[in-house]
Amino acid sequence: MRYAILPLMTALMFFLSSLTPGEGLAQNTETDTLSCIPNYLELRKLRGMGQEAADAQEEAWTNARIEAINSWQKEHEADINNARAKFCLASLYSDLYPESTDAEKSRSLELLEEAAALGYLPAMTSLGAAYLDGFYGLDPDLSRGERLVRNAANGGYSSANLHLGLMYCRGDIIQDNERCYRRLKLAWVLAREQNDEFMIAWTHQYEPMIEGYGAELSTIQKRKADQWIEDWEPSPPSAQQNFGTGRLQPSSRFQKRP
Repeated sequence: MRYAILPLMTALMFFLSSLTPGEGLAQNTETDTLSCIPNYLELRKLRGMGQEAADAQEEAWTNARIEAINSWQKEHEADINNARAKFCLASLYSDLYPESTDAEKSRSLELLEEAAALGYLPAMTSLGAAYLDGFYGLDPDLSRGERLVRNAANGGYSSANLHLGLMYCRGDIIQDNERCYRRLKLAWVLAREQNDEFMIAWTHQYEPMIEGYGAELSTIQKRKADQWIEDWEPSPPSAQQNFGTGRLQPSSRFQKRP
């Protein structure tokens, strides 16, 4: 049986992936666009409610975005290795927004790569999505994108686990229903362990799919998958930088099985 997969492969999904991470992961998973800009969801929601609402909020949105960019730019200048500031600037410069200039879009990719190279899980996931779908004008690179998403998933990022599970469900690299089930279920578990309100709501939409794929597994496969989830522990992301090309070169070594 095949299950309908909700449209997940968008950069916005990864810029909206976590609210409040659990202890032990806070330094690596806290923040995304939800906390990068004041009233982000309210502003984006209004921009999607028709032309009249969008026009009414245009000035407020523009001012809020500029204010947030200036704030994160100062923080980034004060600490050049601040991965959170890099990621926030990348998300606010990204080509998701029609008001972004070409220079901002280019800078967004640079900052995203820099944050990912520092092992920042949301940035690794977003950059992986960019390579998978060819965002920012990148040539699609399924292998590199999958490695980045997997590394972030192994680090304990709920959004990355959800995305990785869907890749197994769809057979983007290999069709594997057991890995599909356990990564989707792990994303569900992590969202609740970390009290991540956005991902709790997002993974809730996939509960029928999780149950369906779980039901397709044999008793032994299901028991093995559930035990894997129960025993699972995050492993620190491993990444290497290659500043000569300006591209992140992720390591293929992982501490845990996929």
